[in-house]
Amino acid sequence: MNPNNIVVILVSGAVLLAAIYHTILYIHRGSRLLALYSIYLWSTFSYCLFRDIVTSNDPAVYKYFNPDEILQMISFIMYIKFAAFAMDLDKVKEKYAI
Repeated sequence: MNPNNIVVILVSGAVLLAAIYHTILYIHRGSRLLALYSIYLWSTFSYCLFRDIVTSNDPAVYKYFNPDEILQMISFIMYIKFAAFAMDLDKVKEKYAI
């Protein structure tokens, strides 16, 4: 085990626990806010899991396809969707914020 990965493993575990908890909470409550937050947490966990498994940054491997960037952007998009819903932004009045 690489000591540099300890932080990534700890963060992955914390995000996994939060994702499981909020998914169960969503199942019981059915709130759209909890659904969006759960999706954000699961996408963040998938990114953390990828970073935990794939530790090499060989440029030859990622010449045409970089899953690291794709997973990171998916997680960021899910956070933006969650934050926009949480702030209750109006699509007409606050179109620049959205």
